[in-house]
Amino acid sequence: MPSPLQELIAPDSKSFLWIDHEGDLALGPFTFPEGIPLPVAGKENKLARLSWLQIPMDGRAPISAHESDLPEDNKLSGEEIYRAYKEGHLSEGSPDFLRLIDQVGRCLLIHAAFGEQREWHEAASEVFARVKKGPELFDLLVTRARARIQQGAYYTENSDGDAALFEYLIARLMMHGAHLISPATPGVLYDLGVLTHDLAHSLAFENEEENKFWVEGLSRESRDYLQLAMGDAEIRDNTPAYYLLGVNREVLNDIENATSAYEKFLGTKAAGLYPHVKEETEQRLAELKK
Repeated sequence: MPSPLQELIAPDSKSFLWIDHEGDLALGPFTFPEGIPLPVAGKENKLARLSWLQIPMDGRAPISAHESDLPEDNKLSGEEIYRAYKEGHLSEGSPDFLRLIDQVGRCLLIHAAFGEQREWHEAASEVFARVKKGPELFDLLVTRARARIQQGAYYTENSDGDAALFEYLIARLMMHGAHLISPATPGVLYDLGVLTHDLAHSLAFENEEENKFWVEGLSRESRDYLQLAMGDAEIRDNTPAYYLLGVNREVLNDIENATSAYEKFLGTKAAGLYPHVKEETEQRLAELKK
């Protein structure tokens, strides 16, 4: 299933130019095995050209976790800069080279997050996951994702829906990148589940078909992330994850498993920590058992 966030907010963001190379290619902190081409942004791919992510690497000054976006790269041709680099006209560490690295990183992340069932999806995920200075990039992604969520909430409160959705899209991408780098970190999976749940159930579209695509698509994403997060006892016992899982299963008409999730939530410590959620769970459970 396509992601509603990507399809509705940045439909051209999966447009890439894939550059072939001979043998393994080491480009900055990324290593591309032979047979896995290098992605740069297609002309219409505005999302990959915007400077919302910079990649830590040797020879680059530390990147602030709270740094605001750099100027847009809409006119940057990754293909031309790569060619200049390969022909020896561009040194590593130069501003254009760093911009190339950042664009490649964003392309890898977008393709890894939204390019499922497309060619090189798994390969792009692995290249991003194996980036050098992974711990630094992980921390950067998580910190910036949370800041984006806060900014999105601000825009929502001020009725700027388009700006809010863009912030949530970037947060979704960054959280996914953090998960790729550290897939065993359950907090990231839980945060992704919460983010996609909140988006599914707090925003609506007037068009009925579009709204169904939005709610069901994001509920499916939330369900999948939450199910993965459930492998951690801390998440199961101390957060309302089972409740959220039940709600999303209910939306997807998986009533038997929704009922099971609600019952499991009521048996956790979290039911006492979140009394309002407990009350809502009991009401939903009663409705399902009528």
